[in-house]
Amino acid sequence: MLGLIALVLATAVLPLPRRSGARRLVPAGARLPRTLAAPAVRCVTAAVGLLGFAAVSLAGGWALGVSCAVVLLGWWARRGDTRRITRTLDVTRDWCASLGRLAADLRSGAHPEAAVRRASVDSEPEVSELLDRVAATVHLGGDVQCQLVRQEPTGLSSDVPTRLGRAWSLASTHGLPLALVLDAVRGDVAHRLRFAENVRARMAGPRATGTLLSALPLLALALGEAVGAGPVAILLSTNTGGLLLVVGAVLVTTGSWWVHHLTTRTVR
Repeated sequence: MLGLIALVLATAVLPLPRRSGARRLVPAGARLPRTLAAPAVRCVTAAVGLLGFAAVSLAGGWALGVSCAVVLLGWWARRGDTRRITRTLDVTRDWCASLGRLAADLRSGAHPEAAVRRASVDSEPEVSELLDRVAATVHLGGDVQCQLVRQEPTGLSSDVPTRLGRAWSLASTHGLPLALVLDAVRGDVAHRLRFAENVRARMAGPRATGTLLSALPLLALALGEAVGAGPVAILLSTNTGGLLLVVGAVLVTTGSWWVHHLTTRTVR
């Protein structure tokens, strides 16, 4: 019972709101101060998880403890990857909105520096930081492209700063309207975002199927207990059963992670 309570507490602290959720409560233009909340939550979660692992191992044997640890680690890794994908989509969506505001201000005749600073006010911290660098570079007469170039884009939104820098350089070199070039960049980013969101929505069915298949071993154990075969006792009371339980947990977790990887690789 103590082990189950510890595992429930470790799971309960995971869905706490992210920093971006708290930012919506901050007045426009204000910066969200850095806190130690996230590291503290991770430390508490790790401590409670270790306590739960120790309690489950003492109550149900080493095999049950190792199996629970494998399943929880796999679930935690999947959850972290899902949060990263969601964050990538949020940043890309914010880039689309920021580029749209920037292009609208430029079309209305605003100075590029003032337009960039206004677009930075309502942006997320990651986008706002880069836009502030662009505004400072424009103010000092520097090269915007050199400030924004990234050598190795690794995600859906990671190459947007590079595209912005190249668009700015193209407009400056050839005398093109900057608003027109930024509209083209925003249109391309918005198209890629819609494609990624569409693919992610279409993959909801395969992800649900993978989750259902991962739960089938539990249904098999329940059916075995119902007919009197006693598979749970064999898995927990014998060394061979314990080894099979650990191997089964590893295989189920690996399969679940592989399904998750295949259904989310387009969005990364």
